[in-house]
Formats: sequence, structure tokens, C-alpha cells
Amino acid sequence: MTMLKDLIGKELLIGDGAMGTMMQARGLNGGKYPALLNFTEAKAIEQLHRDYFDAGSDLVACNTFSANRFHLKDTGKTVKEVVDQAMSIARNAAEKANTRHGRGFVALNIAATGQLLEPYGDMEEDEAYDVFAEMITAGVDAGADLIFCETFSDANEIRIACQAAKDNCDLPVFASCSFEAGGRTFMGARPEDIIEALEEVGVSAVGLNCSLGPEQMLPLVKNFLELTKLPVVVQPNAGLPVVEDGKTVYKVTPEEFMRYMDQMLDAGISIAGSCCGTTPEFIRAIRESAEKRGYAIARP
Repeated sequence: MTMLKDLIGKELLIGDGAMGTMMQARGLNGGKYPALLNFTEAKAIEQLHRDYFDAGSDLVACNTFSANRFHLKDTGKTVKEVVDQAMSIARNAAEKANTRHGRGFVALNIAATGQLLEPYGDMEEDEAYDVFAEMITAGVDAGADLIFCETFSDANEIRIACQAAKDNCDLPVFASCSFEAGGRTFMGARPEDIIEALEEVGVSAVGLNCSLGPEQMLPLVKNFLELTKLPVVVQPNAGLPVVEDGKTVYKVTPEEFMRYMDQMLDAGISIAGSCCGTTPEFIRAIRESAEKRGYAIARP
């Protein structure tokens, strides 16, 4: 069986796309706690993962984006229970999916805690570390192939998350932050701040996701590629969101998305996926374009 660590940075890996967008489109209302859909809508979540695998994803992120102790404290579910269930669903999808490229990989998906670290808030670094370590230990026990920390805006918080991963497992660690159009995260971190912090920790790949569409993300991606020799992961939204009839919508089509994603592929990114507003069709477009253009495509 091919090991993920043997592919990172050597062959193009295709990630998955939006989870929340697809849940909403399929009538899955997770409310404040989308991770609980792993229990109430397990078959639907599994099908969502399978659809991404079938579209060409090499790896999918299980439905644990907000499954930390802070978010789950009023749900009656423990972190381990949620992670076990989410990972089981994603692993089943990986085994059942009828892909062109064999077995897929499953990532434990980790987001920011939702709390602010000192001095901006009340959370101490040791507490943040424990929150992430709890998720990571559960994910490793449940069979994760990698740890994917994404959509962070605080350079210190993502450093702590990745350090917890490095300390508590030997799996590959991907780290991705969400940037504003001005080139900084919401917390003011620059690409060089993120990269410096994460290179020191020893992550397997670093990059960007969410907030921006591919057009707005392109110059930032090129900046990342200039600043680091690490493999770069990129997951843009389907353009910038607009509100229509009280609903947030994304209007960039897969074809428009690829005008800029192709430039990122040419520039040398290593992991390509998509984020808010996207569907399996966006992942299919990435894989088909990459294959037509002659890129080495990972075959797990």
C-alpha cells in the first residue's frame, strides 16, 4: 500500500471541496453543531465523502472541523466519540469509493478553537495545546492518515496545533491559514509569519484556504511558493460570497475556477483542493485539467 508521506511534494495530490456547502445543498442542517451530523446523518455524510472520492479526490477531510471540547461542551458527546464516528464514516467512504486511483486517504480535520489566545483573550497556550492534542490522539486511534489544520488566522494558534500533532503522532501534518485580500490573516499575520512558525515546527505542507476565490488567492499563492520550499496546499473558495435573497452564494463556476487554479498548478503547488461554495464538480475539474496538462497525479 502506498504511504502518503511518500507522495507529498513528489506528486500532485487532489484534496476535497466544501463540506458545509454540500451539507446545505442536500438539506443537512447541522445548526451550531455540524459534527453531530456524523450521528444523525451518517449515510449522507458518507455519500458526501464518496462523491468527492469519485470526482477525483486523493484525500478527504473527515467531518471534525469544529469537534473540539469547546464546541462540544453542551452536546452530550465527547471529542473521542465524535472523532471516532467521523473517522469511521470517512474510512468507509474511502474503502467503498469507485475511484480511478485506488484507495483514498482520510485527514483528521482541525480548525481553530474558537477562543482567543492571551493577550487577546483568556486562553493560555497550554490549554490550547491540550485541546488540539485531545483531538489528535483520538484521530490517530481512529485511523487518520494525516492531520490537516486549516482555516486558522492566528499564527501562534496554528503553531500550537501543529506542535501538538508533531508531539503526539508521526503522521504527515498539513497546515493552512485563511487570508484576507490585503495579504494578511484576520489576526494580522503575514505569509512569512505563518511560514516561519510552521517550518520551525516541521509540518509536511503549508498553505492557504477559504476567505478568497482563486483570482484573489493567486498572488498570495505565488508569494508562498517564493517564501518556502515546503509543499504548498491551496483550497480557494468558489469566488467571493454575495448575498441574494438573504442567502450567501458563490458564483464562480468550475471553468472560471480553473483559469486561476491552472496558474497555481503551473507555479508549483503540491496539494490542490477547494473550499466554500464548491462541489465535487470543482474537484473533477482540477483532476481532469491536471491530467490533460501532464502533471504527475498521485495514485494512492
